[in-house]
Order: sequence, then structure tokens, then C-alpha cells
Amino acid sequence: MSQLEFLLVGVSILIALVLAKLIEGFYQAILGRLWWVHTAWLLNRFVAALLPLWGLSPSRGGVAAAIQNIDSFGQMLLLMMGPIIMLLSAMLLVSDRPAEVADWRAHYESVRRPFLTLLIVLISINGIATYRSDTPIPLGVYLFMIATAVTGLVSGSARIQAGVVIAHSSVLLLGVVRVLNQ
Repeated sequence: MSQLEFLLVGVSILIALVLAKLIEGFYQAILGRLWWVHTAWLLNRFVAALLPLWGLSPSRGGVAAAIQNIDSFGQMLLLMMGPIIMLLSAMLLVSDRPAEVADWRAHYESVRRPFLTLLIVLISINGIATYRSDTPIPLGVYLFMIATAVTGLVSGSARIQAGVVIAHSSVLLLGVVRVLNQ
């Protein structure tokens, strides 16, 4: 098994775990009392987890091209950190004990700070990784996403939380359009 195949399998397994956890979260949210901001984050993270899978094909560039260009342990670690952080984020959003969650708004509020902190780290890692690619995303996009996540981190206002998920989902939608047009 080549380095490329080994890392592709590792990334695929991590992303599959993310998707499975988020699907579990949708199921839990449907059975419980929904809060739209929490559900929007579940959907946002689900779509964000699908994007690297689209890039796993070597003909599309993306993750597969990044793996082919890895020449140090640090670069491999940087590549694997994205899916690991995505999994940790999904684990925060989705309760291990859904029967004990009476209100998904309260659940989101209890995990908001660690979730948004992980999101800031993930955005930063993606910014570093993308900067090295042939088609980097403008720095302003990453700064906007970090600024809105920090705003959500420090503010407990439901309106601010709604604005943060709407802003991040809008940028994600633009990212989906960009990836599909490659």
C-alpha cells in the first residue's frame, strides 16, 4: 500500500465517522425538541465533511493532490488534523445520551464554546493548508469566518448565534459552488 493509499483510507475513515455521528445527530434532533441553530450547525458540518470526500479523487486535485505532495510528518499531521477536529466537533454537537437532552438549545449552549473553539482551529488549519494549494481561498474569507466564530464564542445571544451559523453556512455554500465548478 502506497503512502497515498494509506492516507486516503485514513482520511476516508475519519470523515465516515464524522458523517455517521452527524446523521445520528439529525436522528436525535428529529426525535427531540429542535432548535434551528443547532440543527443548522449539524447540516453545516455535514456538508463541510462531504467536501473533502469530493476531493479524494486524484483527478480532482483537492485532498488527493495534497496527499501526493506530502513530504514531511508535519504536513501529514496537518492533513489529518482537519478530519480529527471535524470528528471532535461532531461529537460535541451530538449527545452521547440523547434521552437526557430535554432541550437542544440548552445542549448547544453547553457545548458552544468548545465547538466554536474547534471551528476556529479548523478554519485556521484549512487556511494554512489551502494557502499552499494552486487555488488558495482569499485570506479575507478565513478572517471573516474566524471573526464570526470568535463573536459567537464570546456572545451567548441567540441572535448572534443565529448570525454566526448563517454567515458560516453562506460561506460554505459558496465553497460548495466553487468545488463543484472545479
